[in-house]
Amino acid sequence: MVSTAYLEWNRAIINGVTADVEKGLPVYLDTDEQRLGGIGIYCLDCEKPEQAIEAFLTAVRQTCTGAGRVGLTPLLGTDDKGFPKGIAFLATLVLAAYDMGEDNHAAANNFFIRLRERLALPLSEKGRPTGLDKGFEEALWQNWNQWLISRRWAPTAYPGQGAVQFIHYARSQTLLRSVDRQYLMDHYAQDASLLHTARRWDAAQHLQWLVRHTDYGLTANLREILESPDPDRRAALGNAVAELVEDLDLTQTLGVTVHRGGSISHKLPPLEGHVVRV
Repeated sequence: MVSTAYLEWNRAIINGVTADVEKGLPVYLDTDEQRLGGIGIYCLDCEKPEQAIEAFLTAVRQTCTGAGRVGLTPLLGTDDKGFPKGIAFLATLVLAAYDMGEDNHAAANNFFIRLRERLALPLSEKGRPTGLDKGFEEALWQNWNQWLISRRWAPTAYPGQGAVQFIHYARSQTLLRSVDRQYLMDHYAQDASLLHTARRWDAAQHLQWLVRHTDYGLTANLREILESPDPDRRAALGNAVAELVEDLDLTQTLGVTVHRGGSISHKLPPLEGHVVRV
C-alpha cells in the first residue's frame, strides 16, 4: 500500500524539480541530499535538512520495502492527481547514485550497496535487492519520461550499456556527486582568490574552468559529463556548479572565510602540486 507520506513526498519532489523550468527545456530528477532537504523544509514543514532526509527515507521504506525485500508494483501508474507514483522511489535511486564513489568499473555493485544503505536493507547480500528484479525499475523511468513529455518538458533519463544498463537511468540524473563537490571545494580551499572570482561566473564560465582543468585530477563523473555529446547535460552541470558556488560556505568544512567586501582568508595549506585526488 502506498502511504500518504510517500505520496506527499512524491508530489513535492515532482513539483520541486519542475518548478521554474520553462516548457520545452530538460528536467533532471536531481535529488541529492541538499535538494531533498530543501523540499522537506519548504514544502513539507520539516524543521531541518537532516529531519527531512530521514522523513523522506522513512516514507520510501514504508511503501517500497518489507521483510527485507523491495516491492514496486503499487508504484506503477499515477495517483488521483495524475502524478506518476514512482518518482519518490526513483529519487532514492538517484540518491544512491550520488553516494557512489569513483570506481566506475564496479559501478553496479557500488550502486546497489548504496541503495541498500538508503533503504535499510541487509548489506550482507550482493547485487540487486530481493524483489527488485532486473530492469523492473525501467517501467517507472519510462512513466516519468512520458509524463514529462505530456507536460511539454524534455526528459533526460536514459539507459546505459551492458552491466549498467538500468542503473544508468539514475546515474544520468546526477550532476554533482559527493566526490565532485569535494573536488570543487578542495580547489576553492587551495586558492583563496578562486572562490571570490567564481562567484561572479555564469554557468558557461564554470564549464570553461572545468575544461581547462581536465588534467588536474578531474573526477570521472565530471569528465564524463564534460565529454557528453548532450549540450543540455553539460549546461545543467554548469548551472549546478554555479548554484554550488553561490551557496558554498567553506567556513566550517574547510576553514575558508569570505569576508564582507569580498576578501578571503583560509587556514589550509595549498594542495601539493595543485592536483586533487578524490
